[in-house]
Amino acid sequence: MSNAGPRRCAGFRRAASGRERVTVASAAAAENANAAGVRVVPVRGDPGGASRLAANLSALERTNAPVAARVRAAGDAAGRFGWALREGARVGLVDGKLGGPVTAVWPPELHRERVARVLAEDAGQPAAVLCLGVGDGQVLAQLAEELPAAVGMRRAVYVVEPDAALLRACLSTHDWSGAGSPLTDPRFAWCVGPAWPSQARRARARTQWVAPRVALAVGREAVDAVGDRWRAIEDARTRDAEAVWRRVAAGYDAKPGEDLAAALDPGGGSRPGRVLLVTSRFTTVLQYSSREIERALTALGYETRTLIEKADHLRVDPEEILGTLRDFEPDAVFTLDHLRAIFGRWLPATVPLISWLQDDLTHLMQAEAGRSVNRRQVVFTHDPARYVEHFGYPKLQTLPQGKMARIAPGGGPSATENSLAFVSNAGYRTDQLVAKARNSASDASSRRLLQVAAERLVAAWAGGERYPASVGVRPLVETVATDLGRPLTPGAALAAASTLFIAVVSPLYRQEAVRWVIDAASDRGLRVDLFGAGWSEHPDFAEHARGPVAYGKDLDELTGRSRFNLQAVPYYCMHQRLLDGVAARGFFLIREHATDVWRRDVDAWEAAWPAAVRSEAELLAYGGPAADALGGLRSRAATLMPCVPEDLVADRRGRRERGESERFGLLPHHGEVTFRDAASCRRLLERWSDDAAGRARVVDEQRAHVERLLGYRVGMSDMMRRSSTVLRAAAAV
Repeated sequence: MSNAGPRRCAGFRRAASGRERVTVASAAAAENANAAGVRVVPVRGDPGGASRLAANLSALERTNAPVAARVRAAGDAAGRFGWALREGARVGLVDGKLGGPVTAVWPPELHRERVARVLAEDAGQPAAVLCLGVGDGQVLAQLAEELPAAVGMRRAVYVVEPDAALLRACLSTHDWSGAGSPLTDPRFAWCVGPAWPSQARRARARTQWVAPRVALAVGREAVDAVGDRWRAIEDARTRDAEAVWRRVAAGYDAKPGEDLAAALDPGGGSRPGRVLLVTSRFTTVLQYSSREIERALTALGYETRTLIEKADHLRVDPEEILGTLRDFEPDAVFTLDHLRAIFGRWLPATVPLISWLQDDLTHLMQAEAGRSVNRRQVVFTHDPARYVEHFGYPKLQTLPQGKMARIAPGGGPSATENSLAFVSNAGYRTDQLVAKARNSASDASSRRLLQVAAERLVAAWAGGERYPASVGVRPLVETVATDLGRPLTPGAALAAASTLFIAVVSPLYRQEAVRWVIDAASDRGLRVDLFGAGWSEHPDFAEHARGPVAYGKDLDELTGRSRFNLQAVPYYCMHQRLLDGVAARGFFLIREHATDVWRRDVDAWEAAWPAAVRSEAELLAYGGPAADALGGLRSRAATLMPCVPEDLVADRRGRRERGESERFGLLPHHGEVTFRDAASCRRLLERWSDDAAGRARVVDEQRAHVERLLGYRVGMSDMMRRSSTVLRAAAAV
């Protein structure tokens, strides 16, 4: 969400002084090209040029009529341009006015190679690009053909060409009349002719069209002048945004923190609270969770707005954020898996922020992230103690929160198909898992560490080693770091272990359960359907791969019509897929994790305490079986969680008094639908395959539990109440 100007890649070379410069092909270069077997023929002589031009102009008139008019008005300048031919094949345009090729780099294949290298630098999150000139059109075609990133993200392309005659020559050269071309793809913003700066200002003023981060010097003529004028446009926009920021910041500085906090209380404000949600379409689950959060808040009486990218090439930009803060004046901004840093400098520190951390991500598990949480911020996470102890999050503002479920409408489960469905993006081969772990790092040293650790992790898993939690991966990470001569801090080691656990252990754990299910299902004629990414490329699972399934209605219908659904996660089982699936009336078989067993045992242990006991010291003084079990439970907890509560008794008492023990506890009938290994998986399928009435009973009782305690409306009411309480306390300090 930065508003910085473009990173210059003009000519794709940096001068020794540190200033990036343009490499311009000269007339001598053109002569060298001719000497190397390139000859030039006039564009005017091409029999297909007129038809290509007509088709392209027709397409351009449909998408950008003003630019089409400028190209028509440029007249026939074909006599100025010629084809550069090598062995009869066209390799580019030559401009008689310039005395050489129209592109900044020659020959064209070298140009394309350098462009590809530049674009690869941000291929995972492609940034907007500014093309200074159209050249011979090859770079624009290359940009149009660029595939989306894995998350569907694409780059916006600004094209500046002051010379409409050159664009006309390009349109005689290429057939861009079809879909997905530089003329028809909505990702391309055209600024053509001498008045291009006014067109550029209009293009940048469009909502979510963000500043380009990379400038490609495609053409030869006046590149520096064009680049400088574009930078002036960006500077003016930055000044305007800063003025809005000052106005917004002053407004929130003047708002009493207690008034903002009171408005967030579901029943305590004098007016409906206003909440601004900021999310992203480039997520697999979070965008849908945001949608459910907005629905729940609206049902609770809040006024809401959501900022999300409107297309794959667009981004939520500073101007949109600031404009919404100014006009909507929310009492809080709500984000998922992000802190204030995602907004850069554009979210004033006095705007209340509620952050729900649904996933343990590297950018959240850092001391810098903990220090960034100020007094007008509340953080919710499944493991507050971990974030407080290891990463310095403020204890009073870091609160526990489990998953919530989307309650789907409809009748009982139909189970019309004799199938077992598993939905997960965990089907990748081990080499792909290692690559994903490696590529999650931003620097070469960290990538090397993660690659070596991931390879050792895969080998250890193949040898029978199992890792019930990320804390078990940490010793391997520390050993690898020592071997590579780059020891890590405890926090960095834990963050790397978490990354590896998610990228490698989690998919392998799921795949192991799938293998057990496939083996057991084959004996009963049960079809196994695997939905999600990776399965079709894995030789062990390809025959069961069924492609993607859309979140929402499609997933609900799949869940209901399948006789069985599978839940297998290497942590506490109360995960989003299970909760949404139960709410959609699905019957689930659950691979029981050590955390599930520990939670069940702790519940039984807690029930044996005397009513007056409120601390470990009091329990030990009382004595008896519950006191004897304390040491063993603490030891098991240390293998499952990075931070064991300092006083397990006090922690559990507090959770029960706050209503968290029931709300975040296991589902009814949990022990009846769980398996731990291949043999118990087989027994479970045998137990439930022919018991339709029993499955219906389990589904009804589990769904009633989820709807009563874990629906978004219930959960968001509680979350907003707790946010209000914390922010009120902070305002009173």
